Amino acid sequence: MSDNTPGSSSNAKAKLQMVLSRLLDGVSDDDLQKIQTEVDEMELRTRVDGHHDHDHPTVV
Repeated sequence: MSDNTPGSSSNAKAKLQMVLSRLLDGVSDDDLQKIQTEVDEMELRTRVDGHHDHDHPTVV
């Protein structure tokens, strides 16, 4: 049941953005900023944990 196909994370991200764009119609800019900050922190944590073990180089 593993989903290790290349590009699966970008598909998930696209799906997430689609869902979020529908949800965010009534969301204020402050809330958007809060969400963006949390997402950035999650991405940083994921990178630090070495969660991404793909072959592409890490962008610094």
